[in-house]
Amino acid sequence: MEEPHNLVATSGLDGMVPLAWDAPVGPIPPTVPFTIEILTDDYPGETSWDLVHLDPDTVVSSIVTGDLSETCSLYTWDIELAAGAYIFTIYDSFGDGICCGYGDGYYRLILNGNEIASGGEFSASESVTFNTNDGRYNRIQFNYLVDLPDGKENGHYITREDFTLSYPIFIEDGKFESPYQNVENIDSQNIERDVPVSGYNIYRTIDGTVIDLIASVGVDELTYTDEDVLNGTTYSYYVTADYSPDGTESGASNIAEATPVEWIEISISDGEALSGTTDTLEIFINNESEVSFFYFEIEDIPDLIIVQEILPTDRTGNWMLDVSEVGGQMVVTGLGLGNNIESGSGAVCKVVVMAVSQDPFLCDLNFTVASVKDANENEMIWTAEGATFDVTVETQFLVMPNAHANPGEMVTIPLIINNTQDVYGVQVFLTSAPAYISGIAVGTTTYHDFSNWTVEGNNVSDQYRILLFNTSLNNPLPQGTGHIADISLFVDANAPIGTVVQLFMEEVVVVDQNNIPMHTELFESDVYIGTPDAIYSIGDVNESSQTITIDLENTAPVYVTELDLAD
Repeated sequence: MEEPHNLVATSGLDGMVPLAWDAPVGPIPPTVPFTIEILTDDYPGETSWDLVHLDPDTVVSSIVTGDLSETCSLYTWDIELAAGAYIFTIYDSFGDGICCGYGDGYYRLILNGNEIASGGEFSASESVTFNTNDGRYNRIQFNYLVDLPDGKENGHYITREDFTLSYPIFIEDGKFESPYQNVENIDSQNIERDVPVSGYNIYRTIDGTVIDLIASVGVDELTYTDEDVLNGTTYSYYVTADYSPDGTESGASNIAEATPVEWIEISISDGEALSGTTDTLEIFINNESEVSFFYFEIEDIPDLIIVQEILPTDRTGNWMLDVSEVGGQMVVTGLGLGNNIESGSGAVCKVVVMAVSQDPFLCDLNFTVASVKDANENEMIWTAEGATFDVTVETQFLVMPNAHANPGEMVTIPLIINNTQDVYGVQVFLTSAPAYISGIAVGTTTYHDFSNWTVEGNNVSDQYRILLFNTSLNNPLPQGTGHIADISLFVDANAPIGTVVQLFMEEVVVVDQNNIPMHTELFESDVYIGTPDAIYSIGDVNESSQTITIDLENTAPVYVTELDLAD
């Protein structure tokens, strides 16, 4: 009695092991072309691979470490494959895959002209199990439990001695176009048998000694999912064909092994902060097994958040926790030191962050890298849920009113501020167009005590730099509106009468207590060269009657007046 063929068990899923096999098929279909492509990285000698036929578990082809010697080069191997199930595994002896830290290497598997899998970003190894008969495939990866120091960057290459592997990490499964899709179907083959198949029996063992019949399925079923499993345990399976009542049970199919692994969920809370202020983000782990270690890299897009400190929660009270800002990403590390996190779904740490922006943004927070280990130092498979962080701003205003002056004379223009937050520094670069005006001096007013402030005005190329900075960092400009400085300027003696010179306030920086620039709107000055025919000014301000007097000095008749007042 012919046995089933090409049994495949999928590792790395949470609380389940899917099984799939081929029915007894009689004659072996013809072979099909199969191509393996590998583009090496900067360390080709670390790469090896093998291709194994799962029924009867024989190595079809392989290479060993050191066989590849050319960096960033494309290698190909052409093989004729008979029908059946195979597993292709690519290995990296250092543990950093072939992409993308040291070159952009990759592998591709091409069956009968169609790509069925590709990759390159893995750690110790990546395996692709595929069946040429029905087009099923799945991908898993393994990591080395012991990470090597990155000797490649410091020039001292380190050879791995500990090759202990993690649990399998499930990547994906799916279907591809089978080269045998036109071969007559299983039912018709079964009808032509002298003794037809009536069903299939699925057997399982852990130690190879005690073998249990776990299920029997009908003749039309070629898959089964074993859900009576424990995560972290490796199971071995085989399937037999049942030919009753006219026949007996067949021999065993090939043996397939699989290890289910817990999938944990990691997430981060939403946040909101005014630029220059802080908020606290919580990082969560939803786990059933104990956790002894975690490492996260979290990016904010755009990069407007700066980490300040990390705080424990009731789940990590005795843990060693660390947070840093590396390349614009938040890097969080937690080490249990024997105090493992028990089953739960609450926050494992709190990260205090500061928002930094001159404009409002809604940032996306995403986990880019994560490593979580169980009590036995095994890598746990994870899924992640990101969040958002709302960066808000308050608008500050700088004002330089319009003015007039004759050629060859001085003119003084007030610098006025309206601020909703304490201000610790103001810097402005003044540029005139046309270039008839140059800076002379900056003088503060009595609006604020500027005795412990740095106050400067100096010419930088064709610009005049104005700087007011609280060097003691304990005497900021309080919230309010006021005339903070007088800017003395000189008008070129050759400036044509009637010219309007625009004073542009450029590279403006108004900073808070953390030296973070705040969003600032500008009201810039126009300077009329000569004496205008009409000069308007604000006279008396009567707060009790809430009235303002507007004065006019004119040398020509004025028939229509339209004024815009800004407060």
